[in-house]
Amino acid sequence: MLKPLKTLIKITKYSLDEKRKILNALLESKEQMIKKIKQLEDEINEEQKKNEIMPLDLRMIFPYFVIMMRNRQQVILSEIEKLNPQIQKATDELYEVFTENKKYEVLRDRKIEEFNYEFNKKQQLELDEIAIAKFARQEQ
Repeated sequence: MLKPLKTLIKITKYSLDEKRKILNALLESKEQMIKKIKQLEDEINEEQKKNEIMPLDLRMIFPYFVIMMRNRQQVILSEIEKLNPQIQKATDELYEVFTENKKYEVLRDRKIEEFNYEFNKKQQLELDEIAIAKFARQEQ
């Protein structure tokens, strides 16, 4: 009975590792997108500082630059919004596989405990029989 459980545990652990990899890749993508948004914001701030010391005719370009950068940020934010359901789905799948794995591990542990209990019970009975036989011999 333990061998099929061990196989199921191995399979679910493998599946668990795969689900973790998928979730980690999605979270890494999201993190990279958030960093890119921050980078774009830093770039806007840096250009704003430079813009203050530029001649007036070149300052006219800055608002268009800001619009372009904000559009890029919006595109990235929309990509993050598309990624969030995928992250939630991957999290749910990971939870399901984890729960399944835990169920098999608990069942395996119970089977081991039952086996040990039965083994110890049988061993105790044998020792009791030996003790009774020894006592009976001493009585004779």
